[in-house]
Amino acid sequence: MDDLIIRMLSGAASSFEEERLKRWREEAPENEARFRDMARVWDLTGPESPRTVPRPPSVDTIIAGAPAPPRRLMATTRGWWLLAASVAALSLGVQLFRPRGPEPVAVYQAAAGQTLTVNLRDGSFARLAEGSRLEEWEVEARRVVSLEGQAFFAVARDTAKPFLVRTPEGQVRVLGTRFELRSEPGSLRTVVVEGRVEVSNPEGTVEVGAGEMALARSGAPPAATTPDDIHALLDWPAGTLVFQGTPLKAVAEEVTRFFGRPLVVTGATMEGRRITAWFQGESFDEVAVALCQAAGAMCRGEGAGVTMDAPHEAGGAS
Repeated sequence: MDDLIIRMLSGAASSFEEERLKRWREEAPENEARFRDMARVWDLTGPESPRTVPRPPSVDTIIAGAPAPPRRLMATTRGWWLLAASVAALSLGVQLFRPRGPEPVAVYQAAAGQTLTVNLRDGSFARLAEGSRLEEWEVEARRVVSLEGQAFFAVARDTAKPFLVRTPEGQVRVLGTRFELRSEPGSLRTVVVEGRVEVSNPEGTVEVGAGEMALARSGAPPAATTPDDIHALLDWPAGTLVFQGTPLKAVAEEVTRFFGRPLVVTGATMEGRRITAWFQGESFDEVAVALCQAAGAMCRGEGAGVTMDAPHEAGGAS
């Protein structure tokens, strides 16, 4: 619910989300108190300059074929992320922005029974499973984090600065990709959704690509395998969709698989557009609305699904 409160305070919430939050606030006094606490944090952190984030059009509007105005997904104003960080610090014991040196510059801790999505300093996303801990380090010419537990990463691409994830059982090196890590005593499992990563431990190194998995056990070099269904290994409460510079065609394929309803992208220009965003708990219609806005697409209903066209390629409303 914290994510929804942030969207509301930043002006990015849809009318559906506003009504959902209103009902939640009315359910219990502690819910209203939680909202007011976060609102006070928002007032203290505040955006650098106020601006209006346009409300998404209704699902009926985009299905009718009206062009969706371009809008950045998951509006990432300074105030938004300051609030997210401050709330995490208050409720989950996060220590933020320590001085440079031997200590990490940020520590993120997901509480028991909760997941936590964080935006790292380089623009990458990390979603922590309950009880997991992530530390972010200031290292010249590299982006370095350390993980205890389980996390899904969507790494911003930067060829000049490799992204390193260190765990007690091994290390993962990437340039830009989406993958999940599960670090447990004696083993490190890496599941790659997009791109390629290099998994290493004292016994050896292996490269794995999209649709592959690597398992590193103590005393043995990492080994790569190709599971029948890589997505079946990604076990997250209520589901999660995380994208980082991902081609729209790949985004649509993943949304289709996730919801069991077709989201189709037409035209090479549209297919190659890149999306950076994360979703947690939104419906298919809400995700479709947001993606249409982010891509500046014309969207029309096609049976149970939605087709996304470039405005000049649209085949007409249905």
